[in-house]
Amino acid sequence: MKIQLVFAVVVIGAAMCASKPLHCRCPKIDSSLDTKLILSVKINKPNSFCGKKEVLVTLNTKDRRLVCIDPNGEFFTNFLIDLIRQSKKKSTLTTTGPAPAESSTAPAKSLQTPRLLTSTSTKHD
Repeated sequence: MKIQLVFAVVVIGAAMCASKPLHCRCPKIDSSLDTKLILSVKINKPNSFCGKKEVLVTLNTKDRRLVCIDPNGEFFTNFLIDLIRQSKKKSTLTTTGPAPAESSTAPAKSLQTPRLLTSTSTKHD
C-alpha cells in the first residue's frame, strides 16, 4: 500500500513539473520595440522556478515571435500608460452610441488594443 502511495506522489509530481518551464523564460531582455507589432503581452509573476517578474511580448509577425522586455524599464511603463489611455478612449467611443448611418459610407476604423495577460501562478514556499 505504501509503495502505491509513493508511486502516485512521484507520478503527480512529475506531471506537475512537466507542465511548467523549470527556468526563467527570459534569458535576453529587449529595452524597446515597435509598439505597432505588439499582439499580446503576458506578465509572469515570480514563482518557484523563476524568482523574477517577466514580461513576454508576442509580436504580430509571420512567426509570432516572442520577445521579453524589462518590466521595470521606461519602455514598459510608457507602454502601459498608452494602453490605459487607448482602453479609456475605446470605452468612450463605444459608449457614445453609433453615428448616423447617412453621414458617411466609409467603414469605421476600430482601435486595436493588445491583449494584456497576467500569470496566475503564485510562489509556493
